[in-house]
Amino acid sequence: MKAMPIFAFVNSGQQVADFPALHSIEGALYVPGVDSCTAALRASWDQTSANYVPVKVYPSVNSGGVSPTSLSDVVLPVGPGGAYFALDYNLAAALPNLRVVLGVAQTAPRTLCMLAKWD
Repeated sequence: MKAMPIFAFVNSGQQVADFPALHSIEGALYVPGVDSCTAALRASWDQTSANYVPVKVYPSVNSGGVSPTSLSDVVLPVGPGGAYFALDYNLAAALPNLRVVLGVAQTAPRTLCMLAKWD
């Protein structure tokens, strides 16, 4: 299995980074210093912006042992500063195109990096 970084650029005043990772497994997201915000993950089978939908996962079982019944959007707290997020391979295996939508427009250009793996 080989791993390769895929870089995406977020222009100043923008919020979106697209990662074309067809036939890969998105393993991790590296977010260097950004303005204080969150990052929501979106996925699509093609790169048409209208087709991107929220990535959702089941939340973990709560302390009372009750299994949750609703899905949660994948939203990561990414700022201020940088962070490296490991993603769930089981979830990411089905995402041919991944979009990261930052919660606020950035005051300067930002480069995000997705680590993708291929068999």
